[in-house]
Amino acid sequence: MGVRAFVVGFVFGLLSLATAADDWASLTKRLHAPLASGEFSQVKHIGGLPLPLQSSGIFVVENGQLRWLTLLPFESELRISVTEVAQWEQDSKVWAADAQAQPMVATLAKLMLALVAGDAGALAQLFQLTQFEVIDEKCWALTLRPLDSVLAAHLTEVQARGCEYLAQLSFGEAGGDTTLIQLSPQS
Repeated sequence: MGVRAFVVGFVFGLLSLATAADDWASLTKRLHAPLASGEFSQVKHIGGLPLPLQSSGIFVVENGQLRWLTLLPFESELRISVTEVAQWEQDSKVWAADAQAQPMVATLAKLMLALVAGDAGALAQLFQLTQFEVIDEKCWALTLRPLDSVLAAHLTEVQARGCEYLAQLSFGEAGGDTTLIQLSPQS
């Protein structure tokens, strides 16, 4: 590689870092309203199944924990914290994955907590911001790609949209499955 090619590559690298930093700063300004509670609807497309899986319910963020309460098609609850992800049914824990023993659990917990909290700093530790679009004065859209190899083995990208708060999430999974989640604040 010649000196000229190195200099040109170096300059473009610095410009892309500056642009990414500006995009993260802009996102931080727009994510000023974390979602403390609300409703969700979720559609999961799984390869080989003719119809998507659909669910809906409510979520609550309290004491550093995301409680994901599915009401339809049947009731169940996930409790997501930085230490574990656990499934609860009728006030009993029926399944749990420890974050220390399973790094993917810790990473997914950080991701979900950062997304609903509007914590762009935490997202920047996990993802490269590959696209950031300002739709109008309040609304935005973004695409994230995992930085961590453990996360990249499961997720290819995360797309998010919102205005004053996060309104839509789309997860592209490494196996080709997709999940779309619509969020709305509790009224």
